Amino acid sequence: MIKQLLFSGHMIDSPNRETPRFPAERETQVRTALERVIESLEHPEFIEGIASAAAGGDILFLETCSKYQIPCRIYLPFETELFGKESVNFASGKWPERFKSVLQEFSVFIPEPGSATQNENIYTLTNNLMIKEALKFPEDEILLIAVWDGKKGDGGGGTWEMVDTCQKLGLAVEIIHP
Repeated sequence: MIKQLLFSGHMIDSPNRETPRFPAERETQVRTALERVIESLEHPEFIEGIASAAAGGDILFLETCSKYQIPCRIYLPFETELFGKESVNFASGKWPERFKSVLQEFSVFIPEPGSATQNENIYTLTNNLMIKEALKFPEDEILLIAVWDGKKGDGGGGTWEMVDTCQKLGLAVEIIHP
């Protein structure tokens, strides 16, 4: 029985993104797919979600968990104002308001400045912290849900890296193609 939902997903495409990865017009389809995955799980009272909060897959996951009254912990690589500027405010629409809303609803964890090693970027560190938190449960009770196009990412700490790490750990992975 799944007790821990781990999430990683692409950000919504910025208006100037050359190669589409998660086009804004796919938001409804991705939300519906997230709902289907969560509805397919048995819902013990102690099921919990872990995610970041970027515009796109992360916020959609957090909003979906809220709908199903699943408590979540949000992991951000750095303080909320800078994260908003880097990973939310670029998106058109109400993403900044939605970001503020999920931050108010769920607990937020931010690693100590300088905690990434020399060979690890802050996004990879954040992914690893989320995985470490999920692994407080047995591996067969953890599900990674990933909104992912199946391609290697733009840099370290992205969805590809999270999927790869979780698969190597033997965790269940459910991929939603945006």
